[in-house]
This record gives sequence, C-alpha cells and structure tokens, in this order.
Amino acid sequence: MTASAEMTEGVYQTLTCAAGNGYPEATVEWLLGGIDITSAQTLNILNNNQMKYTTINQQRYLPRRADNNKVLACVMTRMALGEPVVMNASIVLDVKCELYHLNLDFSMIPSGKVLNHHILFCIVPIL
Repeated sequence: MTASAEMTEGVYQTLTCAAGNGYPEATVEWLLGGIDITSAQTLNILNNNQMKYTTINQQRYLPRRADNNKVLACVMTRMALGEPVVMNASIVLDVKCELYHLNLDFSMIPSGKVLNHHILFCIVPIL
C-alpha cells in the first residue's frame, strides 16, 4: 500500500494498493476502522506472459479529523484451490488540521463587563 500515515483534514488523498503475480485476479476492499469505504475505485488487472495477474487499486479518500488514529487497511483476496488467500496492508492515520486562533473581544457589552474569548479551531480547505 502506498499512502502516508500523516494526512491533512479536507485534502483528498490517492491511496494505492497492489498485489502481484497471482492467479486468479484479486478482489479489493478498503477498510477504515473496520468499516468498508470502498468506492469510486479504479481497478486494473494486467495479464503477463505466465498467466499471472497483477491487481492495482486506487481509491480517493478525504480525511476527516474524526479519522485520526483509525486504522486504514487495504485487503486483497484471491481464491486459490477453492480457499481464499487474504493479503492486507494497513496504517494508523495521523490526520492533521491547520489550527487558527481567534480572539473575540466583547468589551463593548452594555453590562460593563469585559469578556474576552479565545477560540482554537480547524479550517478545512475549500476544494
């Protein structure tokens, strides 16, 4: 699997998983925290001279802050002599966000109290 464990919230990633030199071709699942997120995939099955298949799968993924520390796994399965052969690769996600500091000054409130609020928040890029 090719994917960086460190990702930025709101920035699309292209994840790639490959299994080579097998028969028959593999099926592919992408799991995030154990939940199937397989969608919008491109699956290329190439046949070489020895009648073996190389399966390459690319998945677009949009990281969310809630995905931080979840396990992202690519699971490829081939049937061999009637039995499934499962191959997987996984990473633990490190989803970052850009933190911004906002200072709100409410000193003009009629009660005469001076209220200052400091807020830290993440900004998600508009794509």
